[in-house]
Amino acid sequence: MPTNLPERQTRASWQAQPCPEAMRLFSQLGFDMSTALNMFLRQALVDNGIPFTPRRENPASARARYEAENGLGEKFSSVDELMADLTDAL
Repeated sequence: MPTNLPERQTRASWQAQPCPEAMRLFSQLGFDMSTALNMFLRQALVDNGIPFTPRRENPASARARYEAENGLGEKFSSVDELMADLTDAL
C-alpha cells in the first residue's frame, strides 16, 4: 500500500459514547482512529460494500495461545495420552 499518497483532512461526526471505546479498541489492535478509518474506507472499496473483521481475540483463546507460546499448561508424552485427556474432558 503506497504511503506517499496526499493526505486530506476531513471532519466527521459520530455519537459521543462509542468514540472512547472505539479508540481503546483500535489502540489495542495497534491503530489510531485515523488509521482505522482509512482501513475501513479502503476495505469498503475492495469489498464494494460495508466490510470488516479485525477483532480482539476472545479471552479464552488469548489465554490458550499465551500458554502454548510459553510452554505452559499440561504436557503429554504421547498422542494416546493427549487423546485420552481430550476424551475425558468431554
